[in-house]
Amino acid sequence: MSNYQRYLEASTDNERQEASKAFIKDVRKRVDEVTSREYINENTVDCVLTFIPIEGVARFILEHDGELLEYALRQKVILCSPTTLFATLVIIRQAIHNFKLSKSTDEVIRLLGDFNKQWAEYKKKMEAVGNAIDNAQKAYAETVGVRTNQLEKPLRRLDAMIEEAGLQGELPPLEAGS
Repeated sequence: MSNYQRYLEASTDNERQEASKAFIKDVRKRVDEVTSREYINENTVDCVLTFIPIEGVARFILEHDGELLEYALRQKVILCSPTTLFATLVIIRQAIHNFKLSKSTDEVIRLLGDFNKQWAEYKKKMEAVGNAIDNAQKAYAETVGVRTNQLEKPLRRLDAMIEEAGLQGELPPLEAGS
């Protein structure tokens, strides 16, 4: 601020120009200084706010160095004056909200991927269980149908032989289930 004060107190254009250049140089150094600190990390947003507490000073900076704003932005530094601070904070708050929402969305997508993988495994296992049940039903049907029929054939022949011999009342019937 000392060079800005010199600018305000300068009595000649040459003194004002020198003080103005020195002040702008100081502001650029301040931007560099802010970026050299570790304000930006994995727990913060991707920029640093540098507050210029006097609106006139902020206007002076923009009027005397049109490239400073761009320079600061490339360094991920946002220059804020009293007029722009609130709007900047609202935007950053929304950006943080969106970032958190994005992280939540990423987590939901990951969980859906995990669920999809487990669902595929579940369907594969249930298909194997279904096939086992089908095989068991076929084996049961074969045992009850074909095997029962094959076992009852000799019994029916024996019943016929007993009937031919006229012994039906003397011996119990040989039918299955009797």
